[in-house]
Amino acid sequence: MLITRRFFIFFILFFQINAFADTPASNLSQLLKSIQTMQASFNQVITDKKAKELQRSSGQMSLQRPGKFRWEIKKPNPQVVVTNGEKLWIYDPDLEQVTIKLLTKEVGDSPAMLLSNHIGIDNAYVVTDSTDTNKTLQWFLLKPKNKNNGFSSIKLGFQKNEMREMILEDQMGQITNIEFYNIKNNPTLASSLFVFRIPSNIDVIDETQKKR
Repeated sequence: MLITRRFFIFFILFFQINAFADTPASNLSQLLKSIQTMQASFNQVITDKKAKELQRSSGQMSLQRPGKFRWEIKKPNPQVVVTNGEKLWIYDPDLEQVTIKLLTKEVGDSPAMLLSNHIGIDNAYVVTDSTDTNKTLQWFLLKPKNKNNGFSSIKLGFQKNEMREMILEDQMGQITNIEFYNIKNNPTLASSLFVFRIPSNIDVIDETQKKR
């Protein structure tokens, strides 16, 4: 689940980027900044470098800038990831366990941290327009400038100002492909979506106390 969790954190913080000048990076920034809140269903597939499927899941997500996020896997193995922008809760019902992390400490010295601190996206990534790869979507390809980034490339696909697809390739060649549907941009979201109430009688691993 390491790759999946790393993606959660990247996705949470990616929506806090800034960019300037008329470049692919600034065009991408403007698209993302137009999405203050978002709700969608998703299908996610993870494959290895030989295109062998490793994991398939589906669920629902909710996002509110800055930094509030809910990612809920419904099938096949339920999992809930919630952040209020400061803390991150990862709840595994099957394990009867919740892990609590400090969001900024979890990402460490990564491009996600740079983005959360409002450093320009073009400082952290080389952004190019790669729309020719799929004419039905407007595609952006991001290559991290920091070689220690967990991902070797990130592709974001938009249609009519909606983010429809994300493709993330890690340094080991594993690819995470997320397709969004039933998309709602800028709906009014209940604050309760971003508050995780810990169920009774489950194990709590609170890593925030260790990292203060």
